[in-house]
Amino acid sequence: MNIFEKILTGSRIVGKILYSKAASKRMPIIANLLINNDCNIKCFYCFPQVFKREVKQFTTQELIELIDNFHDRGTEVMVLLGGEPLLRKDIGEIIRYVKSKKMICEVITNGYLVEQKINELKDLDSLCVSIDGDEESNDKNREKGSYLQALKAIRIAKEYGVNVRIHSVLTKYTYDSLGHLMELAKGLGVQVNYSQATIHTEHEALEMSDDELKKFWKKLIEFKKAGYPVGNSFKTLEYVLNWPYSYNDLVYNVNGVKEIHSYDYVSGKNGELPEMALKKSTDNESLKVCNEFKLQPCRRTQMSAYVDAEGSFYPCGVVWDKSGLSAREVGFDGAWNHLKSIECTSCANVSEVELNQLLNFNTTEIFGKAHYLIKNHLRTIFSKGSSV
Repeated sequence: MNIFEKILTGSRIVGKILYSKAASKRMPIIANLLINNDCNIKCFYCFPQVFKREVKQFTTQELIELIDNFHDRGTEVMVLLGGEPLLRKDIGEIIRYVKSKKMICEVITNGYLVEQKINELKDLDSLCVSIDGDEESNDKNREKGSYLQALKAIRIAKEYGVNVRIHSVLTKYTYDSLGHLMELAKGLGVQVNYSQATIHTEHEALEMSDDELKKFWKKLIEFKKAGYPVGNSFKTLEYVLNWPYSYNDLVYNVNGVKEIHSYDYVSGKNGELPEMALKKSTDNESLKVCNEFKLQPCRRTQMSAYVDAEGSFYPCGVVWDKSGLSAREVGFDGAWNHLKSIECTSCANVSEVELNQLLNFNTTEIFGKAHYLIKNHLRTIFSKGSSV
């Protein structure tokens, strides 16, 4: 996709966001497809918990039909993830098919197979590689050796002119690695986006206090002000910093009334890990704060969708439970339309806040993303030219 095609695609995205808002028209502008349930490492915070599930994997033809369904309903951005998507033998065919539909395509990977699959990744608009911190803390989050594998993947991708970014998941293990990651990203010439782990199981590394999290977001803002390549916008980080509830709370709109729902755990059976559940808060003081804080409405169920490896639709990686319906059972429209019934309206998950800045048509966010894409496109052109 050349620079003019990217500008055209960006214009279509803006137009569709405006149309969706003005006409209250639901349209999956952004689609996240978990194209497999296999992974070659085991991260404890993995939100779909792929290592705990056995599912019927998508065939190539099923994925092509799913991509067609999204494209026909207005999708402009397709994110491919897993599991580890590069484990699929047909990953190159899938990427090429997405690109043939003139959609922006990103792959999220742990990096292990980038060198082996690099020729199939060259047409990507973005390759997102996971690094959570310095070598010790990253490997504690993910797997021993995963830091060096990810670093190698980034360098190889850049050599081939692929646009790369780092995605980092914040846990207690990686909390003190912020400075290292900022220097690493700056040295590599890539952006880094942070997210807070979505809680699905009890784990010591996920048990951070609200005060700890606020201190972290303040430090990240300071690095961004100092010119480090932080992908999260100032508006997003300031919104998350000022969130008046626990960072594990979600705001629901139930029959027009705001309710605060907090994460709780349902005891596991037969030795299984406990499952995440939500319970309504009865804290009147929290509800009072809610009315004084300007919530950013979530547009996920209106403008995007996650599809897991067995075809079930969910709005995001936060509201990820058994409420989704499978397109294999009720058809694409049945699964997509079911998302309307989910009543979650706001949260402080930094990745979700970031996306909703775009979907709520925050002009600063839109122009910031456009500037990033154009700058990286030009950098890629010049790097290719210098390597000839």
